[in-house]
Amino acid sequence: MYRILLIDDHAVLRRGTREFLQALPEVQTIGEAASAQAALTQLRQATWDLVLMDLSLPDMHGLQLFTHIREALPQQKVLVFSMYPEEQYGVRLLRNGASGYLSKESDPSELLVAVRKIMGGGRYVS
Repeated sequence: MYRILLIDDHAVLRRGTREFLQALPEVQTIGEAASAQAALTQLRQATWDLVLMDLSLPDMHGLQLFTHIREALPQQKVLVFSMYPEEQYGVRLLRNGASGYLSKESDPSELLVAVRKIMGGGRYVS
């Protein structure tokens, strides 16, 4: 069973993403954080199988948050889910240890494919 931490500052997007993720029977728990600080608190308080994070956050750029996650939890699986084009950040994040990069422009079903691939030990790029 998967425990997923969803990090995005838009409540509507978190809710929609949560609904898509709940379509996967393997998903047990979905935590939410609307800011980098809230995410770091959640990461200290619980163990997550996957972090699904945006790069645009109100209190810290997602690249900085990603760096904090990699330093504190080097084995943490992270799927970056962003409005920024893959060419802009995807390659850099994958080189630095991200498990995947998915554009928010992707078809919703692609999110489920990405989660399953990453949780199966693979990497995902939209």
